[in-house]
Amino acid sequence: MASGGRRVIIILDIPESTPSINRSRGIHWSKVHRMRAKWQWLVKAARLEARIFSITPLRKAKITIERWGPRAIDFDNFVAGAKQLLDSLKKEGFIVDDDPDCIGQPQYFQHIGPRRTLVRIESIVGGA
Repeated sequence: MASGGRRVIIILDIPESTPSINRSRGIHWSKVHRMRAKWQWLVKAARLEARIFSITPLRKAKITIERWGPRAIDFDNFVAGAKQLLDSLKKEGFIVDDDPDCIGQPQYFQHIGPRRTLVRIESIVGGA
């Protein structure tokens, strides 16, 4: 995707809000597994909707996550609740890993409105 030192920008529009960690804390492992699978399918569907069929995972990327929902949630709940999303970006091949060496500190923004998550993945030139 990022050949010849070109900067790559990918935008995924997911028709669901990332969950608050409070919703998933202490639930049965089978429900956690279903939530993980759901987010992987949501990311896959957003990739196909964006017409991205071939991906070379980025070694260095800047990630911005914008969450829309009926109300704002605590920032720490937002960040922890985005774990399934970040794991899915790795599984779908957008990024090599979701550790700080690869994605640094993602940026998180919240908005009030219809449920939705917008993800912007930007290659860091020289790290793709």
